[in-house]
Amino acid sequence: MKIVIDDEPFKIEDGPILILAGPGTGKTFQLANRIKYLTGKGVNPEEIIVITFTSEAAKSMAKKIRKEGGNEYIEEEKRPKKIMTMHSFGLSILKENRGLLNLSDNFSVVSSEVLRRCLIRDAALALGFSERDAYQAHCARTTAADIKSVNITKILDKYEEILRACDAIDFDDQIQLASIVLRNKGVIESITKGTKYLLIDEFQDINPAQFDFISLLASKFPQGIFAVGDDDQSIYGFRGGTPEYIRNFHKYFGESSKIIQMQKSRRCLCNILDCALSVVENNDPERVPKKPPVYLEEESGEVEVHSCPTDDTEAKVISAIIQEEISKNNKVEIFIIIPNKNFLEKIKKSLNKNDIAFDAQYAGFTESWSKFELAKNISESLESSLRLRENIEFLLESNATGLPSSRSKTPKKLAERESGMKEIATLWEDVLSKNKTLWDALAEKSSKSSLFEELKQKILEIKSSYESDLQTFVIKVLNLLKPWSTTGAFLKDIDRILQSSKTDNVSYELRILTPQKSKGLEADVVIAIGLEDDPRRCSAEDARLFFVAMTRARQKLLIFWSRNRSGSSSFRSNSFDLKPSKFLNGLPKEKYKAIYHQAPSKIKNEN
Repeated sequence: MKIVIDDEPFKIEDGPILILAGPGTGKTFQLANRIKYLTGKGVNPEEIIVITFTSEAAKSMAKKIRKEGGNEYIEEEKRPKKIMTMHSFGLSILKENRGLLNLSDNFSVVSSEVLRRCLIRDAALALGFSERDAYQAHCARTTAADIKSVNITKILDKYEEILRACDAIDFDDQIQLASIVLRNKGVIESITKGTKYLLIDEFQDINPAQFDFISLLASKFPQGIFAVGDDDQSIYGFRGGTPEYIRNFHKYFGESSKIIQMQKSRRCLCNILDCALSVVENNDPERVPKKPPVYLEEESGEVEVHSCPTDDTEAKVISAIIQEEISKNNKVEIFIIIPNKNFLEKIKKSLNKNDIAFDAQYAGFTESWSKFELAKNISESLESSLRLRENIEFLLESNATGLPSSRSKTPKKLAERESGMKEIATLWEDVLSKNKTLWDALAEKSSKSSLFEELKQKILEIKSSYESDLQTFVIKVLNLLKPWSTTGAFLKDIDRILQSSKTDNVSYELRILTPQKSKGLEADVVIAIGLEDDPRRCSAEDARLFFVAMTRARQKLLIFWSRNRSGSSSFRSNSFDLKPSKFLNGLPKEKYKAIYHQAPSKIKNEN
């Protein structure tokens, strides 16, 4: 792969063009200036489409190009109207061509993962497959994988049939169905007729279905492609995202395509980025080889690797460090980046004990609170003419069925649960064959099934309480849907709500994030924890996750690993005598300071 260094790739005439933009190298600046350059040459903004990976990124881009005096500012008459996510663009294509797919004017999009899992499970059980088969089908759907299993194909076909019976599509259909529509010659010519330039952000995160969609959009004018990404930051494998399309850009877009590396680092200081690069260089053999970064700042930055005897000590040390950073700068921005939510409790307890306000962004209570919204939808559904609500939303029955939990330990309980779920899934037979709503099917069959009768009565109770007063409704939902399985779980969610409100009264910013949630963000100080050797977290993508976490830091990076971590986070029966992650082995020794914590009150420095 031939890579060229160029600080102003936005001025290159024709593509396809791929910009390798590492952390803090100014990818948004390049995209905005590409628009400026094209419109300055007389290109109509209507001929430009900007595709982002997330809705937040689309909003951020739109905000930056409107900010007068900013580096990305673009005059109003030169701003493209189409700055959107790929899914939003796909949905707009479907709305304009819904007749080709037999969708009504009011078709809906199922965006809830909880709901999608529920429906795929019902599809599997209705066909006589197991919940395990449903899980595999859900994974295949999520990753847009090339499906080779006949059983998974059958399950997903039944799932699609259920969706269409409800006049609905799901989140991924916005891409996959849009690609089907674009293969219609008349449609592709109509949609791409006025489009000559396709600007794509976060190119490293696309999956096969999204690449197919992009290829179709660019088929009439491939020289208009201007993609920005970095294979070192490809971290969405669980969604099917792959760095394949960056690493083989020439293969997909021809030898005439141009690959440009942005070399200047405007965020990370020397020691921070050099340590981060060593992680992907040593642990991701298929990465695109790049030229060393050029640093614009003279400061080298601080990197520390802390070894703690236990995760209790780790939490105390982290709290002390944060207090020190706040005392030096009461407007400091700090991230604590954890592998997953299981690493939160010890840190949270220590921060609370020291009265340090924080925002645990990733640790939401979506599933618990969504059950209240579900109850509201149940109540409205019984009188609504919208097929989606009638047919889907009230069936998120959760604990309302009275069946054992999926977390039950005994085979008897699990068998009872699966049997009940299979019985519920049979309701779809009447929806698909007799054009009934699920509610009608449930009401009709309730006299022949104690399970259906119980479910029907609970739904009617929720509806009745919804029509009275709020207090009665809330109490009824708590009793019937059980959003929290235990009092402790309820108190934890309330604690999170109260904790988030504390951040409004402080000038500093402390956020606890996973690497995925930290993507696109930056802070003065980053504290990354959980860097123990773990066979479940040692892949090339795990190295890239750590790279992303490290490169959020502007000035200081603190890395923690614990020699003994509680089983709740390590998931090991013997969590003592842990070793440092292999990702730390190759860090350049001259770039960081190792700090060994023997005991809470004793700190020994090692260089």
